[in-house]
Amino acid sequence: MTTQELYAKFGANYEEAKGRMMNDVLINRFLLKFAQTYSLDALLAAQEKRDGHALFEAAHSLKGVCGNLALTKLYVLASDLAEKTRNLAEGAAFDASSEVALIKNEYEATVSAIRECLGQ
Repeated sequence: MTTQELYAKFGANYEEAKGRMMNDVLINRFLLKFAQTYSLDALLAAQEKRDGHALFEAAHSLKGVCGNLALTKLYVLASDLAEKTRNLAEGAAFDASSEVALIKNEYEATVSAIRECLGQ
């Protein structure tokens, strides 16, 4: 499977990624790094505590990583949650269980596709 086919598989923007990173070797390196090292632990912990500010921090971080890699679906989901929680004070209660479930499902599908295509 080519990198372009991989991006199509999980609904991401290959042309945007290629414009940023210039070649498939670099894109693949960063996709593998994402699959190997990025986790949703902070997001899941924030949801468990219903901590709106921590949800914002975790969603904003995920949004940035996904934006850089042009992982469109994850980016949109993380961006939506970041906007919903942007102005919450530290410790403010917020239940984002449905948003976090969508993010978790998309994250797992994306990481699975990366590993399947690129190994690991």
